[in-house]
Amino acid sequence: MEFAKKSILKERRQLEEKIKKDDENGKRNKCLEEFSKYLGVYKHYGMGELEILKENNTLVARYGSLDLPLEPLRNIIFKANVPAVLAGLIINLTFSESNNGKISSVSLPLGWDPLLDDIRFIKKD
Repeated sequence: MEFAKKSILKERRQLEEKIKKDDENGKRNKCLEEFSKYLGVYKHYGMGELEILKENNTLVARYGSLDLPLEPLRNIIFKANVPAVLAGLIINLTFSESNNGKISSVSLPLGWDPLLDDIRFIKKD
């Protein structure tokens, strides 16, 4: 079990390093107009609602009173910039598209344990 945890953490670090390299190479040039498809309210039956909105030309994930500015990483993955209280915590939001190209859900990690399944919020129409 410990080996599996270390392996997952290693894979996550490698992905973050690759994303950082891609960023340095300028591969994250998306316009905010492209991001409008992510805007909306997403619901989880036990966790409540998560809202993705645009503030000051930045996408923001709002969960209750917590606002997390989002930084595009790659395609449908965004990094949440967490407040100092949660420093060291990396939260990547991964959006899912339906067959018609519309965003249908967003998933994010439940906690610090990489072996736990991500929480999936379904987009409200």
